[in-house]
Amino acid sequence: EKFNTENLADLLEKKGGISVQKSQFGGGSPNIRGFEANKILLVVDGVRLNNAIYRSGHLQNIITVDESVLENTNVVFGPSSVVYGNDALGGIINMETKRLYFSKEPKIQTQFFSRYASAYNGFSSHQSLSYESNKFSLFNAVSIKDYGDVIMGTNRSHGYSDWGLVHHYQSNDEIIDNPNPNIQKNTGFQQLDIINKMLFKINNLWGMTSNIQYSTSS
Repeated sequence: EKFNTENLADLLEKKGGISVQKSQFGGGSPNIRGFEANKILLVVDGVRLNNAIYRSGHLQNIITVDESVLENTNVVFGPSSVVYGNDALGGIINMETKRLYFSKEPKIQTQFFSRYASAYNGFSSHQSLSYESNKFSLFNAVSIKDYGDVIMGTNRSHGYSDWGLVHHYQSNDEIIDNPNPNIQKNTGFQQLDIINKMLFKINNLWGMTSNIQYSTSS
C-alpha cells in the first residue's frame, strides 16, 4: 500500500537481495543471487507457477499475479528453500492471498481503488468484497489493468536531440514508420485478475475451503 506499485515485479524489486529483469514493459523476472526465475520456485497459495524444466532463462509469470489480493509475500534465499520441494535452487518466492477468518458477528468489507499513470496512459482498477460470519467467510476480487505504450519525455537537455527515439516498429512482420518517435510502440498490455475464496465451517474440528483464481495477460 505504501509503495503503490503497478505490479508484483515492481514490488519485489524494492526488497533487498532481489533484482528484476524486464525485457519489455509488461514483464518482470526476479533474480535471486544470480539465479534466474527458472531456478527460483514461484508459488501462489501452495500452487507452483513453474519448475526447473519449464524453460531456460527468465520467466515473466510473476507479472500475472495480482499484488492487490496478497496477504504477504515470503522470499526464502538459498538452499533452505528446499523445504518447499525441489526446483528451488536459488530460492523461493511464496505468495499468499488474503486469508479468511470467521467472525462472531456478520461483517462485510469492500475496497475500491483506481490508478492512472500519464507516462504510458495506463489505467488500473481494483475492487473486492469480503464477508465473515461464524460459519462462513468469502473473499471476491477483480482487478483490471490497461496500460498503453510507454511515452518518453521530450526534454533532452544533454544536447542529443535524437536520443532514444524509436523511428520504426514491427507489426505483423512489417517495418512501419513511427509517426511519433517518442512513443515506444507495442509496449502496452492489458490484464484481468479474478479471485474467489470461500471457507465453510462444518463443525469445531472440520472445515472446507475453496480457492479459485484466474489471471490473463495480453
